[in-house]
Amino acid sequence: MPKRVYLIRHGETEGNAAGHFLGSTDLPLNPRGMGQVRRLAELLPAGLFAPGAGTWCVASPLLRAQQTAEAVAGCRGLAIDTDADLREIDFGAWEGLTAGEIEVRSPGALDQWASPTGGTTFPEGESLGDFERRVARVRDRILGQQAEAALVFAHGGVVRALSCALLGLGRESFWLLDVQPASVVRLDLFDGGAVLSGLWSVADWEGD
Repeated sequence: MPKRVYLIRHGETEGNAAGHFLGSTDLPLNPRGMGQVRRLAELLPAGLFAPGAGTWCVASPLLRAQQTAEAVAGCRGLAIDTDADLREIDFGAWEGLTAGEIEVRSPGALDQWASPTGGTTFPEGESLGDFERRVARVRDRILGQQAEAALVFAHGGVVRALSCALLGLGRESFWLLDVQPASVVRLDLFDGGAVLSGLWSVADWEGD
């Protein structure tokens, strides 16, 4: 049987809703985000939370991911590990800005983010190479886990990068995954690699 991994992006924050770049900024979920993660808990397979299921849960230390993990798994009695390598990329001087504001301050700078190299570094922030190295460490820890299922609570950039790392894809595939707030990327891991077995968002059910 494959190991099933659920890569889960936190619910919405006020910064997400306004289109701001948020990486190291530690914001809580907004009311809509809290509703999203409660709905997410209902949509995930109940067997993940059954006594004796042995599901491994791990989360970014940032508040929005911790709140999501608690609403989905912690409230059902599952222990949640915290892994600092799951934190979102640090956008440095871009933190809190919109794409339009960044373009005004640094014309053309966003093009480097759309087609990044390992040396791409956000002003006063983190380099993409360093970000990818810590995501690779998380990948290795997931692969080394004996649990048959894993819930990984993180951020949009981390979920994209970790998906690519587990699927053996390069960074050119980063933007092929549309990871909205309260999204789930489901991967099945085999000895020979990984298969993308699901990608969905709570937004798909909003309004039901």
